[in-house]
Amino acid sequence: VPEKVLFSASWKGIIHSVSQEFDGRVPEFRIALAKYAVEYGFAVNYLKNDATRVTVECMMKLSTSCKWFVHGRVLMNSGIFFIIKLDNVHTCGVVACRSCSKMVGSRLVSDIVHNDISDNPLTHPIEVKKKLKKQYGINVSYRVAWLGVDKARGGLFGDFASSFDQLQWFLETSIRTNPGSMFELIVMKVVGVFG
Repeated sequence: VPEKVLFSASWKGIIHSVSQEFDGRVPEFRIALAKYAVEYGFAVNYLKNDATRVTVECMMKLSTSCKWFVHGRVLMNSGIFFIIKLDNVHTCGVVACRSCSKMVGSRLVSDIVHNDISDNPLTHPIEVKKKLKKQYGINVSYRVAWLGVDKARGGLFGDFASSFDQLQWFLETSIRTNPGSMFELIVMKVVGVFG
């Protein structure tokens, strides 16, 4: 039986060279780094991690003197994140369990399931857990799956509180654009529902 190729196999080359660019600035680089680390089965230690600079080393550097290291920054003239230094060879010889990597967080889950949530906003975290295990070989807790789904929904549709706040605007716009029609918005603040 041939070995199943996981969707994450494409993450191997996601970080590859000095001068590599990430148009999505630091957030895009962090997601790429998480995917890369999960695929290779290691965790990282952030030395610098802010809106313009990221410097990262292998978590095993202190115990094994691993040389893997990456540093990059946002170029102010273009706003693109750019890798400035990269030592892309792990000398630690340790491969952690890829499916339980510290790099698998809700931000990565959100990135992976973004299209699923766009197609089906009612996707359940348990479905996400199953998909991640089957297609990517990644185990996540229900909480991480739930947070990832919530982040994806928030990024696509806004959070529930903002959506609720827009009901008044929707009512006023409906009245203005539909002269002669009657609308009524009843909000029961105690239970947080509308009718």
